[in-house]
Amino acid sequence: MREAEAVAPSRAATIEERVVVLETRWQDIVPNLATKTDLGDLRWSLAKWIMGAIATVLIGLVGSFLMLQGNLNATASRLDTRIDNLAAQLKAEIRDLKDDIRATNARMDRLEEKLDARFEALMAELRDQRRDRER
Repeated sequence: MREAEAVAPSRAATIEERVVVLETRWQDIVPNLATKTDLGDLRWSLAKWIMGAIATVLIGLVGSFLMLQGNLNATASRLDTRIDNLAAQLKAEIRDLKDDIRATNARMDRLEEKLDARFEALMAELRDQRRDRER
């Protein structure tokens, strides 16, 4: 510490001693104060830091978006494949059902023909019986 700083300002101190203390403090403080250039440099430095932080956040968001989009595309591709497989299975089942329906219709047609033949035979028999009675 300087000799002048050792003297604490008090009412007992002389004006000269008080001025010396103030001048010493002034000489210690003023060189450490920021200048206009220092403040401009600080402002520019902060602006660069903020722009860097914003750029980092934007790059992170874009990266996250691209990753999510890739995941969605992969999921959509898997779903498309699954849907295509299910559609093929459904078409096969529909084809099988149509074949079953055709077979059932053919069987019903044969049964209908048999029933028609039996009906015609019964009707012929009834006609014969009616003719026999009428005679």
